[in-house]
Amino acid sequence: MDKDIKLVSQFLMFQNLQEQEIKELLKCLDAYFITVESDSYISFTRENKNSVGLVVQGSVHKINENIWGDKSLFSVMHPGEIIGEGMLDEDTYYSDILFLAVEESKILMMPFARILQPCKKNCPLHHQLITNFLQVMVRKSNWFMTRLDIASRKTIRKKVLSYLSTQAKANNSVYFDIPLSRSQLAQYLYVDRSALSRELSALKDEGIIDFEKNTYRLLEDITKIK
Repeated sequence: MDKDIKLVSQFLMFQNLQEQEIKELLKCLDAYFITVESDSYISFTRENKNSVGLVVQGSVHKINENIWGDKSLFSVMHPGEIIGEGMLDEDTYYSDILFLAVEESKILMMPFARILQPCKKNCPLHHQLITNFLQVMVRKSNWFMTRLDIASRKTIRKKVLSYLSTQAKANNSVYFDIPLSRSQLAQYLYVDRSALSRELSALKDEGIIDFEKNTYRLLEDITKIK
């Protein structure tokens, strides 16, 4: 438990809170940790219904599935990020949104109502938690706008360059690793895998980017490329 508390204390969700204070908050929230095996789905029905999850360890993919069973990768969730908040909408079809642990992952489950409603003690700890949660949601909203910008690009080349640009900014370097395989990247960009591979090869041949497996390097200022 103490190890888990130390991990979550590093995240924005619990900033400005001491480890002992976090322990008290989690007890007040009736929160609990779950461990999810690799390639297993995280359920937000039954016992986890009306809860949100904080990724503590591992990596989680948010996947959209249509009525024909076609799946697309919407986002990659890393430690410190919140999952499942969209499932709180009663009109959401649970079968449309899936959360897949792509490696063994630990998730902190927190009942949503208890996050937003201060306890009877009206303690300052809970007010700090609410402030932190809103900051997490603002950061996620900003990410969502970036995600829409990438998806709205009209050509595969523009989608690829837009995505690589965001990764370079996130890593503060023109040399970086991406968290997606080629197939996953094709899903994320809503493009055909073969067409994506051809475009990546073309960009490499033109001296715009270089890559080896999941490691990329930007060789030109891609913001100026049309």
